[in-house]
Amino acid sequence: MVVTVEDFEVRWASGYYAISGRGDGGEKLSGETQLTYYLPAAPESLTYTNGTIMWGAGNTLGECTTEAELTQLVTDGVLPIHPMSVPLTAWEVVVELEDGSNLKFTQRLPVGQTSVMLPSEFLSSIDPNTPAKAEVGAIGSTL
Repeated sequence: MVVTVEDFEVRWASGYYAISGRGDGGEKLSGETQLTYYLPAAPESLTYTNGTIMWGAGNTLGECTTEAELTQLVTDGVLPIHPMSVPLTAWEVVVELEDGSNLKFTQRLPVGQTSVMLPSEFLSSIDPNTPAKAEVGAIGSTL
């Protein structure tokens, strides 16, 4: 299910949020983070070939909204600036197996890098036909 920017903004106001939970070993975790609407443009053209994930920098928020809607969201003050104007600070790549094993690969990469090779240890530990999903997220900063 895709949540639109407008729906997300209605559910989650910008500001500071306290977070708590439990780690894989049952340990208590807590923290605080700031939610802003300085949303960087989503990556596009994600591909996977022979253990390598590749992508390109995008200019929209992907399936969350159209270019016309982005312009209107900025005009209406929902977004402080257009996603193409939000400076990128990093990419985050996540690969999750969909076989019930909870095995996951996560790595943050510098902005100039638009591909990553999955570690051979990760690839050799799974069957080649194991279903998985891959995501690349753009991490931006406030101005």
